[in-house]
Amino acid sequence: MSQCAKSRSDRKQSPKKQAASQAMSARGGSDSVENARKEHLKKGDTFLKHVADCEETAALATRWGQRWRDLPEKEATQREVYEHLANYLADVHIIPAGEKNGGQKLGEGTALATWRGLLNERRVHFSNSTEPATKVNLAQRALRFLMAEISWIMKLWAGLFS
Repeated sequence: MSQCAKSRSDRKQSPKKQAASQAMSARGGSDSVENARKEHLKKGDTFLKHVADCEETAALATRWGQRWRDLPEKEATQREVYEHLANYLADVHIIPAGEKNGGQKLGEGTALATWRGLLNERRVHFSNSTEPATKVNLAQRALRFLMAEISWIMKLWAGLFS
């Protein structure tokens, strides 16, 4: 018999106190998921700071800002930001000294997981948007990003054997 099926008198005799039911988050609620999300956001912020610090991309920083969570809806639904992010994660980002693998580039699995995590963070954030263009763009982009991801994996794979 499950805990919920017990009678009131059975529950009164039980010495264990049951936790109340909680709603599950669309983002996941475990410590490991939350830690990964924080790391992804930190890398997203580092990416945007890099964009602002480089002369060639400084103009993009005026549109994108310097915090991933503050990336405007209009920009978050455009492919350009994710193309720059993919290049940054694959070719530019260096793990800070003092962290595991400090001084090295991200492994392809970590780079890909970070890219997916940052994309998903914006998708979830704007999922209730009232902007028709955002709704259409997010659906179309999901498919296009999947194709871009496959292309990016092929680029990484080719780089491993060149």
